[in-house]
Parts: sequence; structure tokens; C-alpha cells
Amino acid sequence: MSTAIVNASKINNDQIKSHEEISGDLYNFGNRICSSGLENILKDSTSFNIVEEGQLPELEKFDKIVLSLQDHLRPAVNEFLSFWTTRLPPEKTLIPSIGINALNGQVPPKLNEDFTVFLREVSKYSKIGCRGKHTQTALRSLGIKNTIVIGCPSVFNKTINPVDEIVDKQGLMTAGGIPLLGGKKLTYLCQGDFDTPITAGLEKRLRMQKSYLDGYINYEKKSVFGRSEFKLTDALKKLRKVKVQSVIKPYEYTEALLKEVNQFHGFVGARVHSSVLSLLSGIPAVNLNFDLRAIELCGELSIPNGFTLPVQHDVKSYQQYFFDHGANIVEAFLYERERNFKLFRAEYQGQLDIVDQLSTF
Repeated sequence: MSTAIVNASKINNDQIKSHEEISGDLYNFGNRICSSGLENILKDSTSFNIVEEGQLPELEKFDKIVLSLQDHLRPAVNEFLSFWTTRLPPEKTLIPSIGINALNGQVPPKLNEDFTVFLREVSKYSKIGCRGKHTQTALRSLGIKNTIVIGCPSVFNKTINPVDEIVDKQGLMTAGGIPLLGGKKLTYLCQGDFDTPITAGLEKRLRMQKSYLDGYINYEKKSVFGRSEFKLTDALKKLRKVKVQSVIKPYEYTEALLKEVNQFHGFVGARVHSSVLSLLSGIPAVNLNFDLRAIELCGELSIPNGFTLPVQHDVKSYQQYFFDHGANIVEAFLYERERNFKLFRAEYQGQLDIVDQLSTF
């Protein structure tokens, strides 16, 4: 069975391989990690990004078309959503991953009416997979009741085996503008175009060098510059009192990226897919995002929410928390990952050619 995977990312595979001109609205690793998760578990699948009219004949050749719509139930992408309403036959379309955006999380959501009708038609032939319970409630308010809470396909990516050798841990990673106090060795894990003002400020103010390594860029601060060179931009003020020493900006999900992330004590920040990436690499994560999209997904994946933990928001407290509870955090996440995969297989195995089990690199 041939399957096309379609998502709303503007970055294409050739750009990922060459790292050329990947900036601004081209870059969203959250979309990419969702797509690569689906690619990992669906046999004989081909991934497409935003599709135009000229590509439709190619899509029509596939037996099934999987729409990956994480975080896309929102007015900002109505044009992308409405594109499909008259072009895809509902009986060959599957939507195993869909989420409502937090900032437009009204129930019922304000969606293009044609796309709402399209979702209803798709749900007549297969269940629509929801990222969490809030999204499921939103769909039910639109009369779309044939749904299942199935988490996020980002967790279906390959993991790495535990590192045998002793790793010299490099401190904590953060992302998303949540301040951690007392940070002397923090690395910023960039997730999308919304983070580029911060990385641009870091490059300019700290005169960072770019070095490419198998699917991601690592920005390193030149050691010859002292603290006098550290001048905060408006974007960096979001990270007040945090001394960011480097930025990891991933483009492609690779074993090398996971090994790089695995060198840290853990992740504490607002980006959900940065939390997922960290946990897939085998290190603990705490998410500090309290909006609906983060809460529903973290609840589904057993990712701790820092606003409900008895931990001070400083680096030392989180390092101690990870020392005490890190193994349990990773174990709980991997348990939910396996459970979600079994749900996915049970629901779609009659319609998609799915791998037998999740794998490692």
C-alpha cells in the first residue's frame, strides 16, 4: 500500500539535505519532527510539504493520503486547510494527528466551513486522531465524534540506545523565552522561525560561529570574547539572567542530533517538541508552557509541567530534580510512546502499512 504524508511545512527535503536558505518562515522543526515520526512507522511512504496544484496528479497515485495537522486548527492556516476540501476524496484521506492552536482555542473553533464539512466526511470512513482531549472536545463541538486521542506522531521517531560511556554532561537546555535563574551553562534549543530573533541576536551580539554536523547547526560562542561583549537584545531579555552559551538549531532528525542532545542534563523550556526531542534522546524534560496545546499534549505523553512541580525555576533546582527523578521521567515518556504506538497500530493497521514495532538508530 502506497502512502503520501502531507504536512504544512514550507521546508522541502532538498533544503533539509543541503541546509540552504533555511530561515524565517521556512523553518519549523516541530512540523519536521512530526513528519519524520510518521515516515519512520509507515512503510512505503512519501513525504510532501505544502502542496500546490501542480503536485496533485502525483498525489492521486497514492492509495492513502495522510494529513499531519498538528497545531493547525486555527485561522492562520485556513487557506492551507481549505485547499484540500475539494481536492481529496475523504475515503482515501486519513488524519491521524490533529491539534487545535492554543491562542485560538475557542470551542467550537473558528474554522473554514468547507474544511469542517471535509473533516466530517473523513470521519465517516476513519477515526480522526487527536493530539489530546481538548482537541477532541473541540471536534465534538463541530459534530465530529468519530475521533481518538492518540498523542503526537513526533514520538514515533527512532531513539538511540543508552550511551555506554560516561558522558560529560554540559548543563541544561532551554527554549521559548522562559527564564531560568542562575544559569551559567545553558544552551538554547531552537525549534522554529518564531525563535530566530533570539538566535539572530545571539549570533550578532556574541559573534557566534556556524558549524554544520549531520542535520543540525551548532552555534558556539568564541571564547576570546569576555562578558563585556554580552549585550542583551530585546529578544534576549526574555531570557533575563540566563547566560546562553550556545544554540542548537536542528533541521533534520538524525542519530547525531540525538547524541548531541544526550550530552545535557535535561531540558527545561516552553517548546513541546523540544521536550519530545530531549526525551527521545534519553534525557529528562520539564515543559514550562501552560497554554492548552502544551497541557493536553504533555498530559498525553506524561511530560512533567514545571508549573505544577515543587521546584524553583532555577538551574540548580532542576539539575537536582533531574538527578533524583530523571530516569523515571524518561521511563514514563517511553511507556506512553509505546502505548500511543499500539493505539495507532490498532486503529489504522487495516488502512496503512505500519511497522511492527518502534525502533532505535
